[in-house]
Amino acid sequence: MRRVALITTSAFFIVAVSLFIGPRIINPFAMGATGSRIIMSIRLPRLIIAMLMGSALGASGAVLQGILRNPLADPYVLGISTGAALVASFGLLLGSSVFGYFTIPVLAFIGAVVAGILVGAIGYKRGGLWPERLLLAGVGLGFLFYALLMLILSISTNE
Repeated sequence: MRRVALITTSAFFIVAVSLFIGPRIINPFAMGATGSRIIMSIRLPRLIIAMLMGSALGASGAVLQGILRNPLADPYVLGISTGAALVASFGLLLGSSVFGYFTIPVLAFIGAVVAGILVGAIGYKRGGLWPERLLLAGVGLGFLFYALLMLILSISTNE
């Protein structure tokens, strides 16, 4: 119990300190208008997004571990992350700006969903999803996606 309390207290302390430390160190006791603006418009939104993304990644890992009944399962093992990277790099190569600033994240999400569907389709057998087949399909597709990603990176220019 003491260990959990120590970890929780340390995490809150680190989060609080991270708001004031950056390229410009801000004194929390004498902040001023500029320091307040930096914290409210730059550091706090980034901190909140980082905490939400960390929670989402942890939840996705826990869900995959529960579904596959394997404590080592994660989006990297199943090829989902590599599928996202492949489609995002393909979008960078084409220079598409369909969604403006959000083009690459949207393409990465689409790639992750497609990779997950492919892994699920290959891992499906009569009677449901088999964890062993899902893991093997994920590793195999992950290697395929990685090879295609390296091909895209090798043929792309240095722009």
